[in-house]
Amino acid sequence: MLLDLLAKYYKYLWMTFGAFALLKIILSYGFHGSLESINNMLVSIFKWYSRDEKDLEEEPGRIKTMNALNVLTFFILLILVITFAAGLLLLFLGK
Repeated sequence: MLLDLLAKYYKYLWMTFGAFALLKIILSYGFHGSLESINNMLVSIFKWYSRDEKDLEEEPGRIKTMNALNVLTFFILLILVITFAAGLLLLFLGK
């Protein structure tokens, strides 16, 4: 039963990851003002703002944006882990 559901909805896990990653790229572009290369786009997907980086900012709006981007990064990583776990289950248990 679980394997059938995973096989049926596996592509939607990847599509969800892609949607969240695209949203993070767009928000990072708006936050920083430029993303010059593919490397910067990939870094922006998994960028985590530490407490030290937040302490350097003086505007409360930018700190709130950093917190929101950290929450989005957490969800991206969570979706990625769930997608990989589902792929491994499908690989080793059939379908």
